[in-house]
Amino acid sequence: MKTVRTAIQLLTIFSSETPAVTVSAAAARFGLTASGSSRLLASMAASGLIQQGPDRAYRPGPLAYKLGLLYHSHNRLAELVNQGARKIVLETGLSCWVSVLTGTEVMLISRFPGQVDQGFHVDAGNLLPCNASAAGKALLARMPADQARKLLSSGKLPVWTKRTKTDLPELLVDLANVRERGWSIIVEELFLGLTSVAVALSAPTEPTPMALSISMPSGSRGANQVVKAIVALRRSAIEIAGMIGDEFWATRTPASDTTTLTREVKKYIGHS
Repeated sequence: MKTVRTAIQLLTIFSSETPAVTVSAAAARFGLTASGSSRLLASMAASGLIQQGPDRAYRPGPLAYKLGLLYHSHNRLAELVNQGARKIVLETGLSCWVSVLTGTEVMLISRFPGQVDQGFHVDAGNLLPCNASAAGKALLARMPADQARKLLSSGKLPVWTKRTKTDLPELLVDLANVRERGWSIIVEELFLGLTSVAVALSAPTEPTPMALSISMPSGSRGANQVVKAIVALRRSAIEIAGMIGDEFWATRTPASDTTTLTREVKKYIGHS
């Protein structure tokens, strides 16, 4: 089972920033010997999950490509969420990410770049901690409270900045608030100088909820830019909900009065 877990973790390394992995890099990443790393990569290549190039480095193989195509062709939620992300980029000018929860981490599965420079770059394929990311909190809030508590209690939560929350009661309060209002927010909990907001969607016919998230420099335009981002996310979530049967969002309406929303954002920013 350990070998299987390592193989799965190795696949998450691949991204546009890391298109290839060498034997030595995999060995260093997972604490393997050179021979152990070589055997694991060769075994994965034999199955078609990865393939070795002329430079001896390994890249995603035909089986991984086939599985990706099957996932997207049969996942109506993914298709609609990606469409929603494109609309949000056009509306806000900010980059939008689509994410799923995998254990205590969030995997970014799609990135839709905006025109506004956000001062950082995180691409599809990267893993982020669920306790320190807006997408992670939005996805955790779609779980039953006891299930989210159990997951967050399963191990030591990572610290990414001095503002990262690792206290379980504090995180559970955050999740309770997200369940009530629908959107999540983090202020410099993942990257200093960065504020992020997110919503999560769930379809009865799909096993994996997905999150839409937007990030922006903290304090660049105060709470107003954050509120505009939340309004865009809410509108997209409500629109998608009607097509996938997401009861949480289907019963909500787009915010016409942003006074309460602005007050909630300012309160969180002030307490963070």
